[in-house]
Amino acid sequence: MPIEKDIFALTPADLQGFDVVICAFASSKKSDYPRVNQHLVEILTGTDTRLIVVGSGATLFTDETRQKTVGDELPLIMRNSSHKHLQARQILQASRLNWTYMAPPMNYVPDGNATGSYQVGHDVLLYDRHGDSTISYADMALALVDEVEHPQNERQLMTVAWK
Repeated sequence: MPIEKDIFALTPADLQGFDVVICAFASSKKSDYPRVNQHLVEILTGTDTRLIVVGSGATLFTDETRQKTVGDELPLIMRNSSHKHLQARQILQASRLNWTYMAPPMNYVPDGNATGSYQVGHDVLLYDRHGDSTISYADMALALVDEVEHPQNERQLMTVAWK
């Protein structure tokens, strides 16, 4: 059941009875990302409700060496945004909640089909067999629903991309 309310006005009573809360918050004001996660952590602490945050692929490592994040390779003007997403993710990681941070791949295909064929990873950017880091909106949503229904990534990052 969706709740239409300013996210900062949500109270613990608003979320009572939910097994899972999915936050896909987006804003041009990047400083809101850590504030949103902090607020959700505060109102869900002490509950059994799982929090899944759809975040940013910029927080993922570029490769298995885990030396650089995708955000580290962005132009300087965009790094502040990736830094705010990283701060937001760290708020979840420091919490006692049952959380999952879902980081998308580099590219979305808005009108792409739901193929049901995707791979799941954790903290490293994924690529398909063509070397692209891509998924359709439909398959991203399917991966999110699959994670809700069959939890495999509790208290950790997850990322997805086509195979």
